[in-house]
Amino acid sequence: MAQVKHFVGYDTDAGDVWIDDQTLHEVYVAPFAAAVQAGVASLMCSYNRLNGKFACGNESTLTGILRDELGFKGFVTSDWGATHAVNFINAGLDMEMPGPPRQGNALPLPSFFDSEPPPPSARRSPLQASLNRYSEDGSPRNPLPSPSALRILASSLMRKRCRRPSRTAP
Repeated sequence: MAQVKHFVGYDTDAGDVWIDDQTLHEVYVAPFAAAVQAGVASLMCSYNRLNGKFACGNESTLTGILRDELGFKGFVTSDWGATHAVNFINAGLDMEMPGPPRQGNALPLPSFFDSEPPPPSARRSPLQASLNRYSEDGSPRNPLPSPSALRILASSLMRKRCRRPSRTAP
């Protein structure tokens, strides 16, 4: 499963990038359009702002351009420290990169399952988007695990990851 990054307008150290629509499409979106046409499974949004809105919470780019215009069917992952509000999930973000928030940076996105029922404005389940893409890549489609089984699996994987000793170069 391939992931392309950083969507979109991320080629400077500036925290807020202002790009007109024509330049955005012709220069910045074009490489992502090629990746979508090639069947990329996932995309990482960047942590900068684009035209005043955080890239990982920008509905006009994540939903309007990426999903509606380009036809992207995969899932969108946040960059590290790029989730600034829970409602980013309604703008097109599917998965947050893990890690504790840093001062002046991002807020942790609660588990999608912690907000039962899902936010009414969520157009699709981020989990379902991820699972759909995963199953398109040759994994078994049936049976899909239940949400409770997925929570248990995710918790188990995170515990194992946290217990694993870090590797150091010899």
